[in-house]
Amino acid sequence: MTEAAYMEQIVHLITGAGVVLIIIVLIVINGRVKVAKQQTLQKLLDKNQQLDIDMLVTLGLAKKDNPDKDFRRGILFLFMGVVMTLVLMIMGGIGWIFGSVPVTMGLIYLGFWRLKTKSRFY
Repeated sequence: MTEAAYMEQIVHLITGAGVVLIIIVLIVINGRVKVAKQQTLQKLLDKNQQLDIDMLVTLGLAKKDNPDKDFRRGILFLFMGVVMTLVLMIMGGIGWIFGSVPVTMGLIYLGFWRLKTKSRFY
């Protein structure tokens, strides 16, 4: 095996390990946030405090339907997918196809946003 092929394999392994590490960190952070929200809710219930929908929305335990959130997510996924595709194309191989997943998700979110806001314009 030539030195260039060896270095290319190392780059691919480091990139894959980096992606896996990012996913693990995001899962751990998301879990801790959920636990913190549940603990806050439990403390409020222990104090016999009245819970209304606005307080639950503020705590992040209830969600209001906000079409602008779909637009932001759609743009985020779309650009993430384009950047991911370009980076993987530069690295070579067929891995650039994985960039189509976030692009598709972004287009779906933008479609949902358009359907929700269509009634605003008429």
